[in-house]
Amino acid sequence: MNHQMYGKQENFNKESPPEYETTDFYLASYLRSKGYCIASLGRSGNRTIFKFEDKPERENDILAYYNNKGCVPPLSLISAIREMKALIHNVG
Repeated sequence: MNHQMYGKQENFNKESPPEYETTDFYLASYLRSKGYCIASLGRSGNRTIFKFEDKPERENDILAYYNNKGCVPPLSLISAIREMKALIHNVG
């Protein structure tokens, strides 16, 4: 059921997309450079929890990462690492 509110359409029955979470900073940076959208950030003690909107190919992307077969443009990965560092320093 869609409701019109102030010119925006809102779908109140829409379920939130599945999420994947990790505390591995470099894996998170790799996933970000692969185009995964950050859903939220959290803390567990002194570790940051990175939550991403999940994708069907996530398992293959993670296996490629850990098997050293992942392929991303180097500058994209560097940019993602910088972005993720800035995010973890801004999470209260």
